[in-house]
Amino acid sequence: KKPKIIFIGSFNFQEDKIVEEIWINEKENIYENLSTIDTISFWKKYDLDKNKRLQYYYIQLKERLRLNLVLKINEIFSEDFILIGSKWKKYIPTAKNDEFNILKIKELYKGNICLDLGSKWGTNIIYPRSVEIIENGGILVQSQQQNSPKNTNHASEAINVFNNINQLQKLLKSLLTNQELLKEKFMKQYNFFNDD
Repeated sequence: KKPKIIFIGSFNFQEDKIVEEIWINEKENIYENLSTIDTISFWKKYDLDKNKRLQYYYIQLKERLRLNLVLKINEIFSEDFILIGSKWKKYIPTAKNDEFNILKIKELYKGNICLDLGSKWGTNIIYPRSVEIIENGGILVQSQQQNSPKNTNHASEAINVFNNINQLQKLLKSLLTNQELLKEKFMKQYNFFNDD
């Protein structure tokens, strides 16, 4: 069967003038380098690097990024994209309701290209969603995190990482259209995470 792109998740978008201004000013730069918001220098530009609400601003910026990446994926890959999450229906009417049944989630992930935009609370490659994708036989496609493997080790071949919108688009297209590449990526991921 032809794989689908799967994203299961939600968002908690808050209206905020400061975050909105940053998003409008920086979205093109962020699309070019998703991890730019993880740097202190990014926040210094807005004199927020020592602000007590920095984590709130960071999370809200990640929420806008998540929303816009999902909208873009839907625009480009709508025929091959399954979006799970009731909150998305306002933006993407074809989104499915929230799913909490573990067996149904397992079926959704198994053999499919599973998008992981990272935790909004931190920047680790391994956290509950990524573990769930891997354990249930999905191909993990994850936004770069601070501890993402670099191109110099075995892990970098096992984890499909992107750090900008063009990399994501190219990676998804390759995995959707090249069955051999999909199998190869799955085996590398499987062998890496099941290597005792």
